Amino acid sequence: MATIIKNIAFKNFYNYYGDYKVQYDLREGLNIINADNGSGKSKLYNGFYWILKDEVYDSDDREFYSINADPIKVLSNKAKGERDSSVAGVKIIYENNGHEYTVEKYLTFTKRHPDARPDTSEDWRVTNGITVKDKDLRTGRSNFVYDAAEQEDIIHKLISPDMRSYALLQGEA
Repeated sequence: MATIIKNIAFKNFYNYYGDYKVQYDLREGLNIINADNGSGKSKLYNGFYWILKDEVYDSDDREFYSINADPIKVLSNKAKGERDSSVAGVKIIYENNGHEYTVEKYLTFTKRHPDARPDTSEDWRVTNGITVKDKDLRTGRSNFVYDAAEQEDIIHKLISPDMRSYALLQGEA
């Protein structure tokens, strides 16, 4: 059975502000994202790239870089100024072979000092996190997946590595 991506949601990720308030529900088949410049299309793609490859695409430099290279870039500017600690995350829910998988990657940002600069990663303590949940659609039983190899296998099922260059086409890329 093919993978069916149900939705992708964002938490303080780039220009998406809030606790998974921004969610895109996708339909079975071909989904085309078409919107005005500056409306968040590239950031939506970056959510997929982060889940799949731990990378994001910088449309100014026209290249991919590791999310860990300069993590403060992914935290919403509004979230940076609100409190001493914030979380940026992406959550994808998809179905494959009778299972519903929820994959969430997130970064927790904590200011190292009160006058931390909002654009300097060194001023923030950053920790990576991942949560993977597997729900058997036949029995309704759910469990969290803690084994890193099993988590990686579930992420590979989202979009197989052979199909990724065809599945996520972006104008700038």
